[in-house]
Amino acid sequence: MRLLSLNILFFALTLPLSAADPAPLSIDDLIAKVVADRAQVEKDKTALAKIEADLKAAATALSDRLAALGVTLGPVAPPDPLATAIQAAYTADPSVGKASDKRALALVYRQIARSMSSIDTPSVLASTIASSTKATLAGRLATITPIFGKDFATHIPAGNVALTDAQKTEIVAALTRYAAVLEGLK
Repeated sequence: MRLLSLNILFFALTLPLSAADPAPLSIDDLIAKVVADRAQVEKDKTALAKIEADLKAAATALSDRLAALGVTLGPVAPPDPLATAIQAAYTADPSVGKASDKRALALVYRQIARSMSSIDTPSVLASTIASSTKATLAGRLATITPIFGKDFATHIPAGNVALTDAQKTEIVAALTRYAAVLEGLK
């Protein structure tokens, strides 16, 4: 049996190679091929790193251009219900001078926000807002001001108690938000 195995092995080793079979490589040829393959891998890594750097640079340039146009990438924030309601009311308002009125009202809200340190109670705040808006708008933007009033009521404490610093901070944030909403109307 052993003799038969050796004969088969000898026969297999003496068979001529077909044209499709590659010639066996020597150890030196194998080492040269491995070295060449490693060099190609390093070239490919360098090329990929350059492509990655170029893509990052292009993405940064695109982001900068979009930012210059006022476009930001990222998740889209849900619409602000207050801003949506104010925009609808502003669009429906037939007043001719509503563009200048909205700027004036935004300025009133910002001025009141800056003067919150001198406002001590909700009643003083309410009278300040009423007198400022009456003097500035004289009844115009009547479709918008009630929407702000309804939202603003959620930020003012009940009763005529002294406003705390935390409440004043919340009121300033609300007034600043209202001004920003007005400034963003189209």
